[in-house]
Amino acid sequence: MNVWRGWGILVVVLLVAGIGLWTFGPSRAVDAAQPPSPQPTAEAARPAPITALPQQVRASLAEASGDLSGRWNGTPGADGVREVVVIESQNADGFAGRAFFEDSSGAAVGGGQGSVSGGLIDGQVTFTITRDNRELVWTGWKTDAGRTLTGRFDGNSNEATYRKE
Repeated sequence: MNVWRGWGILVVVLLVAGIGLWTFGPSRAVDAAQPPSPQPTAEAARPAPITALPQQVRASLAEASGDLSGRWNGTPGADGVREVVVIESQNADGFAGRAFFEDSSGAAVGGGQGSVSGGLIDGQVTFTITRDNRELVWTGWKTDAGRTLTGRFDGNSNEATYRKE
């Protein structure tokens, strides 16, 4: 019976000590010494929307994703005619240029001339060739150290490759 009484006293002492630590412990003293910080309102916690990027930031993004300006030669078809895309200007908003066909000797083939516009985001290139009242959209990737564009025209399963000259 003495053993049970000893255990009972020990349990009561530990219980009182635990309640004392919980009530007067160091974390409670620190909390009482510092006033609570005001909680931000939902409006203040919401980040401001980005409505436009400064021109310097857009220019650096264009540089980081690579320069596409210049002449890009398509793969010649069975008839020896290839499409050429010439990108004449590029900035952070995209690029613009022209497209035409030429034969194996490099002479321009009549017809099929048009304008090119597009963009480059993280290595993925998309451009639209507008000619003969049609728009042809090509999407692909820069490969081979940025000297090759490999992709497809919308609605066409054949790969269309352009190499920088």
